[in-house]
Amino acid sequence: ERCVTLGLDGIHCGSCGWVIEHLLAADEAVESVSVSLGREQARVTLRSDAAEAPPLRRLADRLGKAGYRATPRLDGEEPLAPKGDRTEILRLGVAAACAMNTMLFAVSLYGGEAWGIDPALEQLFRWLSFLISLPLVGFSAWPILQRAVASLRQGLIHVDVPVAVAIAVMWVSSTVATVRGEGDVWFDSLAMLVVLLLGGRQLERSARRRASRRMETLVGTADVGARRVGAEGEETVPAEALEVGDRIRLLAGDVLGVDALVLEGRSEVDLAVVDGESRPVPRGIGDELPAGARVLDGALLAHVLRPASHSNIARTRQQVEQALASRTKLESTADRVARWFVVAVLLVAAGVAAAWWQIDPSRVVPVTVAVLVVACPCALALATPLGFAAAVHGAARRGILLRSGSALLRLAGLRTVAFDKTGTLTESRLAPGSLELTAAGEELGAREVLQLGAALAARSSHPVSRAVSRAWEERFGGPLSVADEVTERPGEGLHGRRSGHEIELVRPEATIRRDGVTLGTLHLDAPLRRGAGDAMGRLRALGVTPVVLSGDAPERVKAVTGPLGIEGLGALRPEDKAAWIEAHRDSAGPIGFVGDGINDSAALASAEAGLGMGGAVGLAVEAADGVVVSRRPGAVADAILLGRRLRSTLRSNLVLSALYNALAVAGAATGVVGPLLAAALMPLSSLVVVLRAARLAEGD
Repeated sequence: ERCVTLGLDGIHCGSCGWVIEHLLAADEAVESVSVSLGREQARVTLRSDAAEAPPLRRLADRLGKAGYRATPRLDGEEPLAPKGDRTEILRLGVAAACAMNTMLFAVSLYGGEAWGIDPALEQLFRWLSFLISLPLVGFSAWPILQRAVASLRQGLIHVDVPVAVAIAVMWVSSTVATVRGEGDVWFDSLAMLVVLLLGGRQLERSARRRASRRMETLVGTADVGARRVGAEGEETVPAEALEVGDRIRLLAGDVLGVDALVLEGRSEVDLAVVDGESRPVPRGIGDELPAGARVLDGALLAHVLRPASHSNIARTRQQVEQALASRTKLESTADRVARWFVVAVLLVAAGVAAAWWQIDPSRVVPVTVAVLVVACPCALALATPLGFAAAVHGAARRGILLRSGSALLRLAGLRTVAFDKTGTLTESRLAPGSLELTAAGEELGAREVLQLGAALAARSSHPVSRAVSRAWEERFGGPLSVADEVTERPGEGLHGRRSGHEIELVRPEATIRRDGVTLGTLHLDAPLRRGAGDAMGRLRALGVTPVVLSGDAPERVKAVTGPLGIEGLGALRPEDKAAWIEAHRDSAGPIGFVGDGINDSAALASAEAGLGMGGAVGLAVEAADGVVVSRRPGAVADAILLGRRLRSTLRSNLVLSALYNALAVAGAATGVVGPLLAAALMPLSSLVVVLRAARLAEGD
């Protein structure tokens, strides 16, 4: 697939999103389009059989004719477009200048009606007001008119259509009255209408962007270099040049640009950029270092686990982008409602105009304009996408990175949450205990047996493998010949070759075998994660039942579930966990799953909603709806509570938007709400929706 990202200027509501999607999708070279309101960009997937290179100019021209400025954007680039911002502010400034000057003539005209005015002077003031209205309509209000016309040409109904009709009605009727030399002119009201519209949208846009920016520090890292260790010594290369298996040396102050596994040394590292952990954490042999980690002291030798483009940080950024760009069924429904609402507004406005023509022809224009302006369903179109975007940001602030906002709604409905044990409820950093040798192992000796296990463990980031690596370093240490042809079998362990022998590291215990013969077992201890007990209590308070599904021995599972006061099952294979979820779906209600390993991927995929814990890898990341990068068990309760708040906010926003439109239209149709009050109310309703959504991002 060929994908391009276009930064967009001119987005101000959800209606803009689906108009842009339709405009771009109409191009023959485009396979699919996804618009992110939060980041003001469009992700365009081009057809693989397209004959030409990415038709960026053609796509930009297509959007330009509709009033949107499009520019290519690199992944992760700052979403704001300074030139477009300056233009919007200039439009507002021109509108304000036009309004102030028009008001000067309007005061004279109103005074003339009361105390009399020379007809030639009155006509001069009308023509001067007309001239001032030209930059107002031709520049300041032009994008509104342009978007409305472009959407109608495509057979779409943009929410700017009724506003554009209102502007056109006021300007045309005033111009006709000026040319004829009789009748009311509305240039002053038109100018104030445009000022209020543009000013309100500028405030709304600023609030939306502030909510969108909050994610950047969680998923962005600066470009960094790395010291690659080769046969000819060390060389400094960009992180993007590193390949899987490359060895790199890390010194105090270095920032890691790839995911890597420590082979030698010990250091404290700063993971604040990765998971928000404010305190330094120790890392040594067998520990994984995620991209974004900063070495604080000492020196480390590590080998690259994944290239920079596939690091945890890169995957995190991609997940967040997908979450902000994704469109849920609820969002699509809101878009359809908004479109049909616009049609209804146009019909109501026509009916109101006809009625007032019979009641009082002099009030037809102001009443019709008020109806058209006040009923613009911007708040209705913004409510859902902004709610989802803000909730995704709010989850990130709590250390939870989600694939989509809809995942939060699924989390909100959970009644049972099943946890994996090792690395999820217990620390992923297992503590190595005693090494129990068999008769065959006694012949080789403890050093040789543990060295075989460490030779395999060096190729894996699983908690058991890390514990084996630490046991080797702490008890014996020294050079280590890493095993070849290493494969990891979900739920079973590692298999490889070393010095002509087949060797295995079998889980859930760290059992070491050579050529099918068991040599010994390294016993491991896994302390509970801090806050696990409180997390289970919070879940129960939310009406959610926590359980444990583990591949570990039943007695080890009981040692964890007992202190937590929850039920648990042990000795489960990966398929057994998924089967348990399927079997209990009806009796236990919607079931979520939280795990961190490859062996959890089936359960994560089967659950109503799945979360990967901490450094979840490979298939676990792909199968999960999100990742708890903070590694806090309590974050699961945070996600469920946030999902319920999102659900409540979406419902109330939609109700408030519908209620506002109903009351506002009724007030405008009866003449109670005039054009200027309507212009003030329309952006105000959208701003309320934005601020309510922002509370989800702030965590209030």
